[in-house]
Formats: sequence, structure tokens, C-alpha cells
Amino acid sequence: MIDKMKLFNCIHIPVLLLLPLGLLAQQKKVDVDYLFNKAIIQTNQYKNYGKALELANEAIEESPQYWDIYALRGRLFLSLADTSKAIQDWRLVLQHQPGNQVVLLYLYNLEMDRANYNNALDYANRALARDPKDKDWLLKKFSVYQKLESRVGMEKTLAQIQSYYRNDATIQQMQADLWMLNGMQQLSMQHWEQAGKSFESVLNVQPGNYLARWRALQVAMAQQKYKLAEEHADKLLASEPGDTMVVFRKAVLACLQGNHAAAADLVMPLMNQFPNIDRYRLFYKDELTSLAIEQQRGEKWDSAATTWSRILSGFPRDTTALEGLTKVYVQRGSDDSVIATCNRGLAISPSNLFFLKNKTVAYEHKGMYKDAAENASRVLEYNPGDKDWKRYTDALKWQSNRNMLSLFHLQTVYEKDRKPASISSIQYLRYFKWGSIAGRFNYGHRFDDGWQAELESYVKHGKQFYSFVNIGYSPDQPVFPTWRAAYSIFGNFNPGWELELGGRYTQIDTVRNFTAVASVAKTWGHYWVNVRGFGTFDAGNMYPAVVATNRYYFDESRSYVTLLGGYGVSPDDRGRNNILYNSLGFSSYNIGAGFQKNIHFNTTLGIIGNYIRQDIPNGYFNQFDIYFSFQQRF
Repeated sequence: MIDKMKLFNCIHIPVLLLLPLGLLAQQKKVDVDYLFNKAIIQTNQYKNYGKALELANEAIEESPQYWDIYALRGRLFLSLADTSKAIQDWRLVLQHQPGNQVVLLYLYNLEMDRANYNNALDYANRALARDPKDKDWLLKKFSVYQKLESRVGMEKTLAQIQSYYRNDATIQQMQADLWMLNGMQQLSMQHWEQAGKSFESVLNVQPGNYLARWRALQVAMAQQKYKLAEEHADKLLASEPGDTMVVFRKAVLACLQGNHAAAADLVMPLMNQFPNIDRYRLFYKDELTSLAIEQQRGEKWDSAATTWSRILSGFPRDTTALEGLTKVYVQRGSDDSVIATCNRGLAISPSNLFFLKNKTVAYEHKGMYKDAAENASRVLEYNPGDKDWKRYTDALKWQSNRNMLSLFHLQTVYEKDRKPASISSIQYLRYFKWGSIAGRFNYGHRFDDGWQAELESYVKHGKQFYSFVNIGYSPDQPVFPTWRAAYSIFGNFNPGWELELGGRYTQIDTVRNFTAVASVAKTWGHYWVNVRGFGTFDAGNMYPAVVATNRYYFDESRSYVTLLGGYGVSPDDRGRNNILYNSLGFSSYNIGAGFQKNIHFNTTLGIIGNYIRQDIPNGYFNQFDIYFSFQQRF
């Protein structure tokens, strides 16, 4: 009995003594769970993170190894922007619970947000160490490799997923992401072929992938596969019709293919929609400029004028367009339009030599030599070293002087006891826009003394043709013909040819002769050659004469040396036209040389010597002519 009592005491008394302690621990556990649940309610329901943190701290103080509370407190620290303490709590949990999926997820998300991708990868690997087939964590690991742009890592992770989940739709997206990354890497290295294949692989499974198609468009352009690039652009616009980036890219494609008109038309709506974006405005202008230049090269002057005008409607101060339009008007021969366009350019750029020079030439074409000379002088102000332009300016100043007074003297010496002869002349000439008119008085001493009055004119018929008219009268024969009249029309043809057709009428006393005239002239650089033929009709016969003249010019058609020669007597030979009728049927030959010198463009001096052998019924005689000229323009 005693032994049983002792056994009871040994067993039950300690139990009875420990019973209050167990009840106390159970009560404490209940209190901590209560605090934990209240903290969760304050966190999730009321968003009162401060109160929740107080409850969590109280719970941890009661139960320092309650790891779920540490996980919650980490969330609270993060919500209160105390990241370091959050990490500290979560890492403490992992020390005791390495496979805690919730804490691993917290840390993974935090490191991804902070772009600490290697740390995030570590947490994903820890989670997968517990369950290698966890699909969510495999996808997260794939995402980390995407951020790291690790194609190898993405491929390995994708292979793992495919081995576990063969028919999962997510795999297609991951495969597309992998191709996309590979394409971007190849694109950065300008490996166009490989990049293009990667983007096309994405599009095969995801035709609506905008980024992949945009990159494929870029690659096609880099490879100069313009048709393929256009296909991509059209598909992008089919899904996003108002995408300005793609519209502009289509405009660039048109430009690269030389279709400048289409490029300008494509970018024009963008320019109107976004008037402050210089890229669109400048591209539009550049494309129209290229189009206009192309049209000019093809001599499509009307189209070029329209295109230049189109540029100027949007860019009125664009001097390139004004220069282009000026060139068109120059080709058209529209001098008034040239002047107007040059004035627009000079209002923007007063020292622009292109506008100044073209305006000068247009004034010259219009016969406005004074205006041309004034404008030419402005060119020299900006470019004083241009010697050629200086001579041209002086020539215009000479042309701007509308009056000319001239003195001529022809001295003739014969052999075989013939008396010398001479003709002295004074002439006044006035220039007009349509040409010129001159009056000349001649006094002659040959066989007798006498005088002759002449009226002479050159008349322009546009830029290609002009006429020569002369009429003269003298009451004194045989010093001068009684009447003489002349008319010729001249035509200028490229390159450097001039043709003449005309006629002459000569009356000496009662004898009248008609002469047909034709000539051809050619200019080669500084050389000018003219051959003029005459056919004088008398008593049913035609008597020929021909004169050949060669000149070498030293400046703007005013200073030259000349050689001349001929056969026969013509009405234009002032030294012998008074004996035209008596010389018909007799041979004569002549050869001569001379020069003319222009001094400061307003004064011209000349001298020509000529030898003539004239047959006569009983033999021949030799004649020597020397001709002096002085001309003063004012």
C-alpha cells in the first residue's frame, strides 16, 4: 500500500506542479495568435500599417520565434518604405525556414522592382530547389533571364518548362519572348539576316505582335528589302491606322526608292497635324526639293515650276526653292518672272550672287541696260575680285549709253596714174529696246566731189531673229549711187550658227541692179567666220561675188583682229559700189587685214587695210584701201 502511494506521488505530483505552466503557455499562444490576426486585419482591411506594426511587435515580444509574424512585419516595413528592415525580417525567416514560399516570393518581387535581377534569380532558384516543377517559379525564373537578356538562361528554363508542361499555351509566349530577345541582340550587332529571322519567327506565331513587326520593318529597311518593308508597314497601319511613326517610315521608304512625290504626299498630313515638329517639315521640303531637281534634269519645266511653287507656299523664305524657280524661268526665257523671283530672293538675302547675276542678265535680255549695269555693280560690291564680271559690268554700262557718234574715213590709192579717192562719214546712232536707228552723212572725192545721205536700222524680232535695213540717196554721180537700198533678215541657231537672207537695190543714174544676198556665220569660242555670197542680176545674167571674213575676238565682241578676202564686186563694198554696173563681168580679187580696239567700252578705234586687183577691158589695176573708224558711245 505504501509502495503504491509512493508511486502515485512520484508521478502525479510533478504533473500537478507542471499543469499551471502548460495552461500558461497555451494561454500565451492564444494571445499571440490573437495579436497576429488583429495585425492582419489592420493591414488588409484598414490599411493601418502603423497600428498593425505595433501589434506585430507586441506579438514578437511575446513569441520571438513566431516566424509568420516576422513575414507579416516585413510586409509592414515595406509598406512604410523601410526596405532594409523588411529584408532583415524576411532573411531571418529564411534562416529558420529556407523553403518559405511566401517570403521567397516577397523577396523575389522586391528585387525585381529594384532591378536586382541576380538576387531575384537566387530566390527563384531557392524556391525551385524545393519543387523543381513549380510552374509559377519557372515562369518567374524565365522572366528574370528576360530582364538579364540572357538568351542561354531563357533557353534552358524554357526547355525545363517544355519537359514538364508540353501542351501549355504559356510556352508559345515564352518562345516568342525568346525569339524577340535574340532578334534584339542581333539587331544591336547589326546582324540583319539573323535578326530578321528571329522577328519573322515571332510573327509566325504572333502575327499581331506590334513590336516584332516594327523591328522586322527596321531590319528590312536596313537590308534594302523595300517591298518587304512596305508590307510590314501596311500591316502595322492596318492595325493602327493613325500611327504617325509608321506613316513617316513609309515616307522614308518612298524616299529611299526615289519616289519623292509619294514621300512628300505621305508626310504632308503629318506636317499639317504637327506643325511644330521640324522633322516632318524639313523632310517634306527636302523631298519636294529632290523632286523639283529631278524634274529639271528631265527638262520638265512646268512640273518643276509647280513643285518649287509648292515648296514656297509653305516655306516662302526658302532660297533654294527660289533659286530653282529662277532657273526654270531662265530656261523658259521669262525675264519678267526671273526678275520678280530674284527680287524675292534678294529681299531675304541681299548679297546672294545667284539672284544678283540672274537679275542682271534678265535686265540685259529686256534691253534695260541701265538697270542691268546698276545691278551688275552690286555684284562687284560683294565680289570685287571677279575680273570677268567686271568686264561684263563695263559692257553693260557701255550698252546703257544709248547714243553713239562715229567718224569714218576711207582712203583709196590707185596705181597707174589714177588719182586717189576718199570718203569721209559722220554718223549718229541711237539704241532702243527694239534695236537701233542711225543717220549717216558721207562726203566723197572720187572722180568728183559729192555727198550721200543714209538711214540705217537694226530691228529685233525676238531673241532669235533680227533685220537690217538701209536706204541711201545721193544727187552726185558717179561719186555715189543715186539710190541704194538693202534688207536682210538674220537667224541665230544653236550651236553658234547664224544665217542671212536678203537683197540689195542699186541705181546709178538710170541703171538699176538687183542683188540677192545669203550668208552663213559660225562662232567657235573666240573665233567668228562669215561667208557672204552675192548674185547681181543684169540683162538676164547673174554675176557672183563672195566675201569671207574671219575675226578673233579678245573681249566681249568689241576688240578683234580680222582677215578678209573675196571675189567680185558687191553693192556692200563702199569703196567700189559706185562702179558696180561697170564692173559686172570683170574679175576682181581682194584680201585685207585689220583690227578694232575697244577702250573702256565707250570708245572704239579701228583700222583695216585692203588690197584689190580689178580687171578692166584693157588689163587691170591695183587698188589699196585703208579704212579708219572712231566711235564714241555716250
